[in-house]
This record gives sequence, structure tokens and C-alpha cells, in this order.
Amino acid sequence: MFMQLDVAAAKQADQTGKFIKDTGKYIGKFTKAEELTASTGTKGVSFTFESNDGQSVNFSIYIAKANGEKLSSYQTLHAIMACMKLRSVSVPVTGVATKYDFTTKQDVQYQAPLLLDLMNKPIGVLLQSCEYAKEKDRVLTGEYGWKIELQGAFEAATELTASEILLNKTKPEVLAQIVAHLGDRPLKNKVGGARSTQSNNDDQGYRSNDISGCPF
Repeated sequence: MFMQLDVAAAKQADQTGKFIKDTGKYIGKFTKAEELTASTGTKGVSFTFESNDGQSVNFSIYIAKANGEKLSSYQTLHAIMACMKLRSVSVPVTGVATKYDFTTKQDVQYQAPLLLDLMNKPIGVLLQSCEYAKEKDRVLTGEYGWKIELQGAFEAATELTASEILLNKTKPEVLAQIVAHLGDRPLKNKVGGARSTQSNNDDQGYRSNDISGCPF
């Protein structure tokens, strides 16, 4: 006998290419938008994005420190809201979320505070593959990997960015300019001799509510 059927391997065969690993422009939806609170009190949102062709990726953005100081990704979150034509996002509701367990190599479900207004609506996103230094117990291991970070959003149907929507523009012009300059981001000042490995995706963070004149 040449070999016996490996059921686990067979089930995983159609998972090839399941994860988004490349920098670029994608259209899909957020299947998870989970409210996050770090141990420091910093607030954020953990997203699972699924593209229209079935690929997915996890990433988190942190929007404000415990003292209320806004972080750069605060703007990103509000850009997403504008691209979804949302004036507000309701308080989180406890629900069932799904995440991929890289140890067991399967999806697992858990209870999470979900921001339902941000979920399962068409959205376009700009994603960037970024190199990072790996840590274990907050100590650098000397190894490097790659992760996907959210760099921007646009309206799925029109490819208008948030600023264009809020200015009542009808012809998308900004997105093409951003995409033309979007590329992988290697880590600067790496320690010599360290090796870099590909990471499917890591839940890492990265970067006035005046709605007068808002067209939606």
C-alpha cells in the first residue's frame, strides 16, 4: 500500500489560500467586530474580514487610551462608519464569534461583545503586509514575521473614500492614488542575522464627532 487516507489533511486541502497575506485592495465584509479593552484600558476593535472570494484575515485597531486620548486608528474606525453610511454604532451585544486556532488548525467559537452595526455589511479595505519582531513573554525572540494591518477603507459599491462621501463626491479619485503607493512594509533597523517567517495573521494593534452637513 502506498499510503492510507489522512482525513485531516484531506479536509485542509481546500483551505489553501484561505488567508489574506498580500498587500492590496479588497472588497468583502466584517464577519466579526469585537470590542476590545487592553489591560492598560486602551479601547479598540478586533475585526475578522472576509473578502468576496472567501479569503479572510484578522486584525485589531486601537482607537483611544484609557484617559480618552484618541489614537490614529480612531480616524480609521470613523472612516469605516462613513463608508458604511453609519451615523453611530450601538453598544456591543454579547454574541457568538469565530476565530481560527492555529494550534488545532480549525475554527473555534466563543462569546464576545460584538458591534453588530459594523458586521456583515459591504465594505472595501486597504490591507498592508507588515514585518514585525516576534516576542515571547514580551521578550524579543530574534525572529521576524509578517502580519496584515488595516490601512484604510472605502465604499464597496462606489470605491469612494470617506472624505469623498462626506464631500458628496460622485467620482472616486483618491483610492487609486492610495493604492498606487501601497506596498509591503519591511521592518526597519532589524538585528542582523535574524530570520523572517511568514505569519498568516496576528491579532496585533496598530494604529470631534461633528456630523453637521453629513450626507447620510
